[in-house]
Amino acid sequence: LTTVHGTCFELLTRFAFEAGLSPEVRILPEREANLLLDRALEEVADEARRQELYTLASQLGERDPRKGTWNWRSDVRTLVATARTNDLAFDEVRSMGRRSMEEIEETLGPATSDNLDELLREAAESFLTLSASSTTKVTGKYRELLKPFLGDRRPDWPQWAALHGNSGPEKKLQGEAEAIADLAGRATEHPALRADLARYLDLLFQLAAEVGERFTLLKRERGAADFTDLEKEALDLLRQHPSVREILAEEIDLLLVDEFQDTSPIQLALFTELGKLAGRVIWVGDVKQSIYGFRHADPELVFAAARKAGTADSLGQSW
Repeated sequence: LTTVHGTCFELLTRFAFEAGLSPEVRILPEREANLLLDRALEEVADEARRQELYTLASQLGERDPRKGTWNWRSDVRTLVATARTNDLAFDEVRSMGRRSMEEIEETLGPATSDNLDELLREAAESFLTLSASSTTKVTGKYRELLKPFLGDRRPDWPQWAALHGNSGPEKKLQGEAEAIADLAGRATEHPALRADLARYLDLLFQLAAEVGERFTLLKRERGAADFTDLEKEALDLLRQHPSVREILAEEIDLLLVDEFQDTSPIQLALFTELGKLAGRVIWVGDVKQSIYGFRHADPELVFAAARKAGTADSLGQSW
């Protein structure tokens, strides 16, 4: 009876030669692993790419104004973690930004050939002329929203969104404001928005791949591993070494996995490989008690596993 990581550690210690590892692997505490990942990010993200990411993130609104933090840093960390818990090679991650953008394009439909910048500028100028005599506070606030659309520089995309979602000026000017809101709402058709988003995603995924590779190297230099490394190495051990599988098949009569609702994709792969070697397999879980989504646990894995198994019993009582 042990934890997932305890099982992995036992396997890798016992079959260290087959796994090509030292039997004395140092396990990184989560805090130390996070610090090492941050160091990998700082080493890999050169100044030119940082500046480009800051610029694109500002244009796309990928920044928390209250905290003053930029989303791209946490996004890169999330992409690295997601790739690892799904057993994805970092070489695969590099091209995923482009693939993600292709899916977005399919959802949004074709970009427009209309000059939305010019159309919105003309509509804003017309509104300002029409509302020049108004002294109402609500119309004054609305005019302030329009000012960024009068110059040569394209406003950031959150400004388009704010203009589209604004309740508008006083009632007698609502018709003109609705036309402006419709134009601003077409930002998703804008070729420039598509270009900004495509470049941003491409940079994120490429950077995540490089950070992941550097993170792996930094751990190896220290003779250390984190919990995901244990899962990955144990999974590779089971998949690549028939002699190990033969030994374990003789020893494992029952594989019992409790709290199955908190299983991540790579853990499910590990349980599946161990299950092939066991005489009996029992997985127990309650999707309503899943609490490890932040570690990539997904209740849908429970349903998928049950569908594949073909048999699943519901426990009528919980003790």
